[in-house]
Order: sequence, then C-alpha cells, then structure tokens
Amino acid sequence: MKQKEFHNIKSIQEAKKIFHYNISQEPPGHEKISIHDAHTRTLSKDITAPIDVPPFDRSQMDGYAVIAEDTFPADEENPVDLRLNDETISAGTAPRKPVNSGCATKIATGAPIPKGANAVVMIEYCNEESGLVAISKPVHPGENVMHAGQDIMQGEIVLRKGRTLTFRETAVLAALGITEIEVFKSPKVAVISTGNEIMPVGKPLPYGSIYDTNSQMIMDACRENGAIPHFLGIAKDCEKEIENLLAKALDYDIVILTGGTSAGEGDISYRVIEKTLNPGILVHGVAIKPGKPVVLAAHKKKPVVILPGFPASCIITFNVFIKPLIRSMAGLLEEKTAEMKAKCAIRYPSAEGRHEYVLSNIIKGRDNKFYAYPITKTSGAVTTFALADGYIEIPKDTQYIDKNEELGITLLSDNLVPDDIVFIGSQCMGADLALGMLTQFSKKVINVGSTGGLIACKRDEPDISGIHLIDGKTGTYNKPFMEPGLILVRGYVRKQGIMFRGGYSGRSLDDFLSDRKLTIINRNNGSGTRILFDMLIDQFAGKNGLDADEFKKNIKGYNIESKSHNSVACAIAARKADWGIGIYSAAKMYGLEFIELRDEHYDFCMPKSRFHKKSIQGFIAVLKSGAFKKKLEALGGFAVPKDIGKVIWDS
Repeated sequence: MKQKEFHNIKSIQEAKKIFHYNISQEPPGHEKISIHDAHTRTLSKDITAPIDVPPFDRSQMDGYAVIAEDTFPADEENPVDLRLNDETISAGTAPRKPVNSGCATKIATGAPIPKGANAVVMIEYCNEESGLVAISKPVHPGENVMHAGQDIMQGEIVLRKGRTLTFRETAVLAALGITEIEVFKSPKVAVISTGNEIMPVGKPLPYGSIYDTNSQMIMDACRENGAIPHFLGIAKDCEKEIENLLAKALDYDIVILTGGTSAGEGDISYRVIEKTLNPGILVHGVAIKPGKPVVLAAHKKKPVVILPGFPASCIITFNVFIKPLIRSMAGLLEEKTAEMKAKCAIRYPSAEGRHEYVLSNIIKGRDNKFYAYPITKTSGAVTTFALADGYIEIPKDTQYIDKNEELGITLLSDNLVPDDIVFIGSQCMGADLALGMLTQFSKKVINVGSTGGLIACKRDEPDISGIHLIDGKTGTYNKPFMEPGLILVRGYVRKQGIMFRGGYSGRSLDDFLSDRKLTIINRNNGSGTRILFDMLIDQFAGKNGLDADEFKKNIKGYNIESKSHNSVACAIAARKADWGIGIYSAAKMYGLEFIELRDEHYDFCMPKSRFHKKSIQGFIAVLKSGAFKKKLEALGGFAVPKDIGKVIWDS
C-alpha cells in the first residue's frame, strides 16, 4: 500500500461536525433492571411513587401517644396525669386500642400512631407510675409525628428521566418498594489494541516490546462514563488479523482501536478501515497536540475511532471525541469538569497551528496564588497523566504562554485541590499529631525519611520537612545540614531505642547485635533512624576490631527495610522480626518492650520562601500550644523543650 500523508488536517470543531453528522449518538435502547443493579445507571422513564412514604402516621420519638389538647395545662410544677392503655406499640406492630380523652399509649420510634392520638410526648418529659403517666411538658397537635405521605406522596414524580442513580436515589427506590426500573442500555464498546510491539500485561516482555497500557486505560475510561467495554485482543500489524477483529467489533455499539494511525509503512489500522467500512474514514488528522493522527470513521452510522498509540495522545483524543459520545449514548448529562485559575510558572512555547492540551502540575506559591508547571514529557510517557493535576488548553493561534500569565486549568479530578501544607520528611506520630490539630488547612504528607525530606526542602518542594539527622562527627542534630534558603524550627525530643517482644529484657544493644539468631527489621536508607543505627553499628564494630560493612552483612534482616516506626513495631509484634530501632511511642502502641538508646531532636525544616504562609504560621502556633504539649507527652517517649516553635537556624 502507498504511504499516506496528512494533507487535510481538520480543526477540532470541523472534525466533530463531520464525525457527528455521520454517526448516531442515540442510546442503544432501554432495558428493565433490578434495583440491585441500578447504581450508576440512568433512568429512561420517570419514577412515580406507588405508595405514600411513610405509608402510615408514625412516631418520631420514644414516648407516649396522646391527644395534644389533654397536655395543654401541663408544666413542670403541675404535670398532667393520663391513664395508660395496657399496650406498648413497637415498630412493626399494629395498635390494638384507640387513645381516648384522658388516656395515653406507650410508643416506640417508628411505630404507627394509634387511632385518636395526634401527638407524641417525648419520654424525657414523662414519669410512669401505677398505671398513670405524668406529663410535664405540653405538645401541640402533630408534634413528634410524621404523617403518611409527609416524605413522598403517592402519585408524585420522585425521580425523572435522565437522572443518574447514586446511593441517594436507590434509597428512594427501596423506600417505595420498587424492585425494577427502566434505564438506558449502556453502550457496548469494542476495544482493540494493535502493533507488533504490544504485549499483554503479565507476559514476559521481549526486548523492543512494551506492555499494552492503552486498552486498560481506555476500558476504565469507558466504564467511568457509563459504557461497557469489551477487549477483543491485540492484533499484530497484519491486515488479516485486524480485519478479523474488526469484523467482530462491528457487532458492538462503538469501536475503538489504538495504534496504527500514523502515516508510516507499518501503520495498518487506518488502511483496513479505509477499504472495509462504509463510508469509512471521515477525518484523518486533527490540529490537536497531542493526538494529531487520530482517525474518525463510521460504518452505517456506527462510530469507529482509531486513537494514537502514545498513551497521552490516546487519552486526550478519547476525552475530546469519544467521552462525550459515550455519555450521550449512555443517557448521561454532559460532564461538568472542575476548573480553576492559575498562573503559568514558566514561559511555554506552543505548538503553533494546533490546539494543544498541556498536562500540568499545580502548586500553591508563597503569595497564596496557584501556579501551573507544564509537564514536558512526551506523549509516549506512560506516567504523564498519573503525575498531572490538570491540563491547560492552548488555542491553535497562540505562539506561547508567557510566564505569570493567568490561565484556566481543567482539573483531572473534582476532588483535586492543591493542599495548604505539603509535608515531606520523616514519619513521626508527633508530626502527625500537630498536622491533625491544624484542622482549617488541607495537608499532603509524604514519608520519605529525613534525608529525602531535606533534599526536597532544598528544591523548595514542600512547605515542611520533618527531620532528625545526626552528624556523626559532632553528634549534633539537624543544624549541620542546613544551607542558605532554609529555616529550621525547633521541634521536640523523642526517645529512640530498641523495640522487641518480651523475653529479652536486660539486654543492651551490644547483646542484640551479637546474637546472630535474632532477626532485625531495619528502617529505610536515608531515614534519620537508619543513620543513627548505622552510626551505632560503626561504633560497635570499631571497639570490637571488626569491619563495619562486613558486620552489617551478617546481621540477619539488615537489608529488610520499612518506611515508618509503626511498621517496624507492627512487624515485630507480628513475629516477622525479633527487634528493631524506633521510637518509644510506636513500641507502646504495639505492646512491645523498649530499651532507650538516646534522645534525639526531631525538628522542622522549611524553605524560607514558605515560612510566612498562613498555614505554616498556623503549624508553628500549634507546636507552641499547651494542647499540643499535653497530647504529645501523653503518647509517651516525647519531651517538649521550652523553645519549641522557635527558629533555631536562619540563613
């Protein structure tokens, strides 16, 4: 076949117009389903209430069913005595006797109101004795009673056509006793991956091959938008293979292929569609980046699309052309995407002549404004979407986005909001406690150890880094590691020691290190605890004339790492290890014994640029508070110095 070139590139608007004119966007039909399968489905018919809800007058309180007028004279000084009927009405029980003037019937929450009664007195205002009930507070007619139909009236339209059902709507259906509903049929989507290099996930990966990322991504995107995807398999770059799978795919409502859209000799998919379908290819090439070689086609009003093989190109073109189509066919409303304003953090040159979608990270700057950092990975990078917070749309006639230019950002998740405090550093229950007390700000916590936190802080990435790094030469914590641009705030002191199960009391660190039968669980490389432990091993090896590196190799479990004090304690408690180094509060939490090794300073490093943020000043205020001191010391193994919250190093 002759190699194809892109001579007739369409704009997004032109491409959609041509595509939509040649396909059907109507739902594939209606079906009756059980209420048990109704969640996330869309109603194709109004729901009318067949009964009143509640279907009878019922009590909203535990108390006594009365005639309200009988209680009008009542007060605390002069209660009204009413004669008790000899029955108690519980939920699900039909009343046997009416309530006559001067009488009352004991009743439970949810129980039917007996004939004659028009109110319920709460049990708190009643005193029952010798067949009488003394009522010390009057009630008005209808008080504490839910009347029949007060929630939903029979004949009322409660849910309308086009409503997508969540747990709220299914609860209404259950309350009405409805077991079956009519919904739009979910469109069935055939998904085919193509390419000689594509391998199924889980299979051995030969050199030059890649795993099939796109099919999983596209099928899950279909599910999220109301469709039922069916994966038909991977076709090699072979016309016959693609033809066979395409023939099966045409039994479905929508057909999606990935790969084979470009103009190279090995790109087969579009060639097969061009000669097989009627009318076939409608658009081949759209002025969009990423995703230029997307193919829009049809077969007898059935949409057929070939998405580019690179993952970012694939999902961008899916969102632009396929997602709205699927939602329309599933009877769903047009998706309302979450948006926000942000400034572009760098000058970004645009792909002139193409409508560009630029995936971006979003952070909150020291001026409390949001900044978008365009992700410069290529469309072939699998992680691009996973790392992104949202995307910028750049019209095709734009040459560049200037630094600090304000932009509209479409978020990839409705719940994706940049956090007020980003904490990166060593895991500690004390830090978790302080952050937890700061309820007015959102937080993101990444536990990477003290070294990882300090490195991130030097790159101005977090707002706060919790660190407890000891200088092996001076024995000083944290200050020796500071650099210009950083601030160090005094934290607290915590006890580091040996955590172990019962049976080894009275031992020293030397005893644990010398016992080759015992298994340790170590902390991750770069954590302050790991640095301390390695320093102590070096000291032990030195005084015993041993090579420290060789000695570490012979410690059973030395290379088994855990990323938190709690996980070390948990592993010991679960008998996966015999001992480990950690803080007292973690040992206490898991019921372990503890031998103290030394006190350490856990302090808070911050980029100078973030120090005056309202959220950071709030964090420092929490550290200085008496409430924090009280709660921290209650954990055990912590001490609060007088200068907590004070800046102890500033460049």
